[in-house]
Amino acid sequence: MNTRIFAHRGASGYAPENTLEAFDLAVRQGAHGVELDVHLCRSGELVVAHDETVDRVSDGSGTLRSLSLKELKALRFNRTHPEYTDARLPLLSEVFQLLRPTGLCINIELKNSVVDYPLLEQKVLDAAAREFDLNRVIFSSFNHYSMLRMKKLAPSVPCGLLYEAALVRPWEWMPFIPISRKCFYPVRNASLRMRRAYLCIPGPSMRLRIWMPFCGKARIS
Repeated sequence: MNTRIFAHRGASGYAPENTLEAFDLAVRQGAHGVELDVHLCRSGELVVAHDETVDRVSDGSGTLRSLSLKELKALRFNRTHPEYTDARLPLLSEVFQLLRPTGLCINIELKNSVVDYPLLEQKVLDAAAREFDLNRVIFSSFNHYSMLRMKKLAPSVPCGLLYEAALVRPWEWMPFIPISRKCFYPVRNASLRMRRAYLCIPGPSMRLRIWMPFCGKARIS
């Protein structure tokens, strides 16, 4: 089994999540890739942040969809790690610029399960093709319709379905969703029995991308 470690929101246990500082640290710590989250702000740019609001991670307040890029760039995104005094919210293009020379892959989660941003899939796909390398990108979302839309736009790009529930016998319905046969994200506290069951689904091999909790120093067991 080939195990690859992706830094969740960058090296978010050590630096402010989803910032250039966290992604740079993930590179230096030897991660194989990074995971990040993408929204659209009020002025239409693709911005990297997890929550729909900035309150938890910055010195500001409000939703990403209600704030312009200029307003977002004026905030400090260091609330979880105050020692990073000048951490800012990055554009997706800025992350691409940072990681392009490194060879790392990026798992781009489209944060459109609460706000279904119009044309988000096309905007992210175009940006990745123009400014990065589609061969080093994985797309994922809790909005499974979004991943179906992405597959219509670019059938060959890898997409993954996220979920956060203990699903009943998911291996019975997964074969009917073409995306899930290729890449599925078992919740981090799913039982070992469930995770093994995914491996027994007939057909082409499936990539499992399991959420791993942060427990002090990074560890795979």
